[in-house]
Amino acid sequence: MPDPTDCDADDLQESFTPQSAPRGLLFMYILHRLGTKPSHGYEILCDIETKTGGAWRPRPGAIYPMLKKMVAAGYIECQDAGGETDQKVYSLTPRGRMLLEKTKEKIRASGQRMDSLKGIFLEMMGEREALGFLMDALKGHFEMIRAACSLQSGVQPRLEVQYRLREYSLLLEKELRWVNSTLSQLETGNDQSD
Repeated sequence: MPDPTDCDADDLQESFTPQSAPRGLLFMYILHRLGTKPSHGYEILCDIETKTGGAWRPRPGAIYPMLKKMVAAGYIECQDAGGETDQKVYSLTPRGRMLLEKTKEKIRASGQRMDSLKGIFLEMMGEREALGFLMDALKGHFEMIRAACSLQSGVQPRLEVQYRLREYSLLLEKELRWVNSTLSQLETGNDQSD
């Protein structure tokens, strides 16, 4: 078992730079993206940069070797786009589709694991910084929920979206009652945490 004290501070810092992403995310995103439509490498790079607002910009030196490995492993296939360029169009194979489904399960499980670690992250951040961080994260969650409900693909059944929105509404109402109660206590000076 590796000794955690052997970690190089530069290695740790590199893993948290704005231009990087968790290990394996590029592989998983390529699978996902090619599962929606065939694309060439540059399209995938642009898509990632656009969807992350520039926070994650994989370099061509990361994506093209990854595409090559995925072709060699049989997860994707490659065809010449035709025309005057050397562009190649990549698409998912049946083997890649099976892996994509397994990957989705891993993503759901990792979300649950991250949720169980929230107390540790809050403690490491400190109370003052955590509240601002969480408010920003909450805004991001609101945007994700809106985007998930407005998917134009038609894959989601209308009744499922309605059910989820009703569930979301109940959660928001519950949180709003708590917020209003806490604000009232703070405004009247009944807060015990001063």
